[in-house]
Amino acid sequence: MIIMNYISNAIDLMSDKTVVYWGAGRRLNVFLTEFCIASNRLPLPDYICDSTRTIEEESIGGVPVISFDEVKKMKAADTIIVMTAGLLDLQAQVVKSELYYFPMYHCRAFEVYFYLKEHEQQYEHSLSLLHDEHSREVYQQCLTGVMKGAFWDQSLYEPSAYFDNDVVGPLGNNERMVFAGAFNGKHIDRMLLSNPAVKVDAFEPSSRWSAYLRDKFSANNNVNIHNKILWNQYEDLAFLEDEGNGGLDAHVGTGGGDSTVQGVPIDDYIDGPVTHIALDVEGSEQHVLKGAELTIARDRPKLTICLYHSMDDFINIPILINEMSKGDYKLHVKQHSCITAIETVLYAV
Repeated sequence: MIIMNYISNAIDLMSDKTVVYWGAGRRLNVFLTEFCIASNRLPLPDYICDSTRTIEEESIGGVPVISFDEVKKMKAADTIIVMTAGLLDLQAQVVKSELYYFPMYHCRAFEVYFYLKEHEQQYEHSLSLLHDEHSREVYQQCLTGVMKGAFWDQSLYEPSAYFDNDVVGPLGNNERMVFAGAFNGKHIDRMLLSNPAVKVDAFEPSSRWSAYLRDKFSANNNVNIHNKILWNQYEDLAFLEDEGNGGLDAHVGTGGGDSTVQGVPIDDYIDGPVTHIALDVEGSEQHVLKGAELTIARDRPKLTICLYHSMDDFINIPILINEMSKGDYKLHVKQHSCITAIETVLYAV
C-alpha cells in the first residue's frame, strides 16, 4: 500500500494545534463542507484567512475569519496551516511572508489521503492493471507527491502528451482522432505537425474557444471543430466557461453554469472508424468513455485519457477501460508536467 503517514500524522497533530485554512475561494467551501462539516473526517479549523483579498464575512461555515497579518504573528510551533487555494499560488507567498517555519499542507493532500484510505482495494486493483514497472512507479509517485506536498517533480516528467512518444508514436496517414477538450488548439497544432494528413474531430464546449478554433483551422478540411460536450448520451448540460481564468478550469457544472451546451456520445455522433480517442475534459472522462463503448469495441482505437481531474478518475478509469475492453488493452501511465498533480495520462494501446 502507498505510504500515507505524512497526512495521518498531520491529522493527529491538529487536536493540539491552532489550525488555519489559508485561501477563501471556491476550493475552500467544497473542502470545508466535505471533510469538516458533512463527514467530520477533519476537525473544523480555528480560523480562515486569505492573503489576496479582504474577506467581508466575519465567519465562513461557522469558522472565524482573521486577517493574514494575524496569521503571520502566530507561533510556528503551535500552528498548522492548510492551503485551500491553487496548488502553487500560495506557495509563492511563503518565503516573502516569512512563513517558512510553519508546518503546511495542501487540501489536495487530504483529498488524496481519504480517498485512498477508503478505496484501498480499488487502488491496488488499478495499480495491478498497469502493464509496466515504470507506469506503476509514476502512478504511485504522483499520489505520494501530492500527499507529501511535493507538487514539483521534474524526475517524473516526459514530453509529448497523447502521441509522438514511446507508447504512441507519430500519427499515421489514416489516423482519425477524436479529441476533447481542444481549448486553444495547441494539441491540434501538434497533431498536424506530426502528420498533416491526420483527420481530427475536436470538441470544445466554450463558445469563445470553439469560435477561435473554427477561425484558426477554417482552411484545413481535415479539422472539424464541434461546439459540443462529449458525454455518455444526448443531453443538454450546464457548462461553466471559467472566463476569469481564461477557460483553464471550464467544466460541466453540476450546480448550474454560464451556458447550456449539448452533450453527445461518440457512438452516435461520430461516423466511421476512429483510430484514437484523446480526452482532457476536466472530470467528464468516464462519461465520455461510457458513450464510446461501441466505438471502442468496433475499432479498438488507442485511448489517451487524463486521470488527474479527480481521485475517482485516477483510480477507476483504468478499471473502467479494462472492463469495457475485456482486458484487450495494455495500460501505461505517463506524467506530462513537472507539476505532479496535473497532466497525468493513461495510455491504452
